[in-house]
Amino acid sequence: GIPHQLVLAGGMGWRTEEFQRAVSASRWKDQIILTGYVSGAEKNALYRYADAFVFPSLYEGFGIPPLEAMSFGCPVVCSDAASLPEVVGEAGVYVKPEDVSSIAQGIWSVIYSPEHRETLAEKGREQIQKFSWEQSAKELTGICREVLSILRTGGGIRTGVKNILKSLIPFETRQKLKKDSVILFSKLKGSGGIERSLSHASGVNLIGYIRGDFGLGESCRLVADGLSRSGIPFSVRNISVHGDAPETNDTWRAFEQDALPYRINLIHLNPDGLQAGVWKLGLGTFRGRYNIGFFLWEQPELPDAWMPALRLMDEIWTPSEFISNAIRKYTEKPVYTMPYGLPIPPTDDRFDRAYFGLPEDLCLFLISYDG
Repeated sequence: GIPHQLVLAGGMGWRTEEFQRAVSASRWKDQIILTGYVSGAEKNALYRYADAFVFPSLYEGFGIPPLEAMSFGCPVVCSDAASLPEVVGEAGVYVKPEDVSSIAQGIWSVIYSPEHRETLAEKGREQIQKFSWEQSAKELTGICREVLSILRTGGGIRTGVKNILKSLIPFETRQKLKKDSVILFSKLKGSGGIERSLSHASGVNLIGYIRGDFGLGESCRLVADGLSRSGIPFSVRNISVHGDAPETNDTWRAFEQDALPYRINLIHLNPDGLQAGVWKLGLGTFRGRYNIGFFLWEQPELPDAWMPALRLMDEIWTPSEFISNAIRKYTEKPVYTMPYGLPIPPTDDRFDRAYFGLPEDLCLFLISYDG
């Protein structure tokens, strides 16, 4: 055996029955700790006390948890898949996510070499500087100013209704859309074209799951923070999610409003959620404004159902080159990579090892998974 315990943080998600049975049947079950749901402060404490953070994810569009771990000096062991090599850089140990031996070897290489752990921790501190708020705000400000300049000079002002209709409802996806959505989109016909209005003030309307207690909600809040730090005027329009997804985060409630006062829409809704978003927002949301889609995806190919949304947007932003390169294969629209700026997470000394029932004399490593 090894003098470590495996801490699995997070609540049980869907289809976890087999996983729970495996834990119960393991000969090492007494060394496996299931924390259940943890708060942000508790999560930060786990990063702080872990000797390694293990993130064997199969699909990632960006990968915030490894950067969070690095901010606490916690060495990262992660998959060599999707966007993780781009985000983690040379500051992690890479493993094959579907190879148990590879994962075990990666963990072993970290926990049994204090020197290696310190090297990884130092590289991690260097890597997270690439995702500072200053750098993120600088890039975001530059692109927004470029867009506003285009709007002021009238570039790309008018688009034919016929082309708009085709871009919204291509034949191959028409049968997949709800009947009412097709009717809604069809109202564009006879509108005389879509004109970028200069009557709106310069700024950004951020539209998305700003209150959502899930990944897309957290991403939307990071984008809001970047806008705030950049000094660009912006408002927030929350889109509620039907179903079981909780929506309790009101960090940006002071910025929320139903009106869309600014010239640019930054639409933080993935294409699969955009159809419902159109119903809630109305077609007036898109008319007369420059529309930017902020999309996240975890695979190198896009589903056919995404195509109407790609054509609806004037340009697209993503948080990683992995997603940007996937989207560029399907559109000639501008696609920009806008990495998040990540704050240094706060710590709380109340959440020590004793709080989690963890032994003081053992080396710990933390694994994160997505339900």
